[in-house]
Amino acid sequence: MPSRRQLVRKILMLGTSLVVARSARAIATPEPAMKSTARHEVKIEEENQFMPEILHLIKIRAAQDKVYQAVSTAEGIRDWWTRDAALDSKVGGAGEFGFYGHRMVIKVKVAELTPPKHVAWEPVSSTGGGFDGTTISFDLKSEDGVTSVLFAHRGFKASGENIASATTRWGFYLLSLKRYLETGNGAPNPEDTELIR
Repeated sequence: MPSRRQLVRKILMLGTSLVVARSARAIATPEPAMKSTARHEVKIEEENQFMPEILHLIKIRAAQDKVYQAVSTAEGIRDWWTRDAALDSKVGGAGEFGFYGHRMVIKVKVAELTPPKHVAWEPVSSTGGGFDGTTISFDLKSEDGVTSVLFAHRGFKASGENIASATTRWGFYLLSLKRYLETGNGAPNPEDTELIR
């Protein structure tokens, strides 16, 4: 069975604009079936439970280092995700992202940074607890002036409305990232008026 890293590389090489992979036991499924799924569940063998996982793959016509800066710094994040962003961009650093006038807040710890290829955060607290105990990562790969961003949000405790809402919002904000890097105009919160609150 391929490792998670091998699967990520394979997904990056597929060249789809927005992709979410299937469950771990379906890794051997033909590639067209992988492209059509809307969410991913990972089996946690020790607990014999499934944990929902969000994956998106998006291609951006921008240099990899520019994409890396947009996802790894508060200045970059303010242009596509939320204007209310504070982030200490070093491993172990803290971040705080506010939404809707600070009614929703996500606090993270920077878990991994591998410039200009990889960023990972561990949410330590979030309003309502929906992101607590999850991981958020961005894996970047560039070819011919196009950077592929594989986004993953893993470890949700349960599926349902929370993960459905998070899937929609992440898709919206990743398209905002693409628009920001390609045109200079993202749609970060509170300018995300297309999302109904």
